[in-house]
Amino acid sequence: MLTHGKLAFQAMGADSDKSGLGRWTWARYRGQNGHNLRVVSIYRPCSNESGQASVWSQHKAYFQSINDDRDPRDAFMEDLETEAREWLDAGDHLIIGGDLNDDIFKEDVRKLFEDKLGLKDLIYSRHPKSEAPATYARNTNHKTIDGIWGSPAVQVSRCGYLEASTAFPGDHAVLWVDVIITSVLGGPIQESTAFHARR
Repeated sequence: MLTHGKLAFQAMGADSDKSGLGRWTWARYRGQNGHNLRVVSIYRPCSNESGQASVWSQHKAYFQSINDDRDPRDAFMEDLETEAREWLDAGDHLIIGGDLNDDIFKEDVRKLFEDKLGLKDLIYSRHPKSEAPATYARNTNHKTIDGIWGSPAVQVSRCGYLEASTAFPGDHAVLWVDVIITSVLGGPIQESTAFHARR
């Protein structure tokens, strides 16, 4: 995750998921009058892949080492819910986006983000789901496996996606949202003050 421009002066911390597996990473920004924003980038491993070097296999080995028999994909959903509830309980506005390696319109995905966490799909609450692209270039099933969700207060002026192509590194479509910053920081970004040292 990268933060550019004036928003960088609002940064108040960054970290990754508590397991240390790198399933998500987040950055937090301080707003006004108690408003704080946490932006989270997520990656859920694919289904049981072949080979010990796969992400699924590495996560499975980790969970077995701590006597946890969960499937890594199930563990991702459960652990993300637990941590996201902590962020919401702290009063943070949330924006969560990334690769779920599953159809984002499936019931279990919708249930986690919408029903359990109270988040809205920031792109497909404004665009028809029927026009959702296959966000992975080698996806033969036309599944939208990447998404961006946000707290009810998050207001978006524009959003969409850029199809996966040679113009961008990687093999996923680029999803984007223009967030109205006052909706998540309680006001405009404050100008930073430059202090000049005296000789």
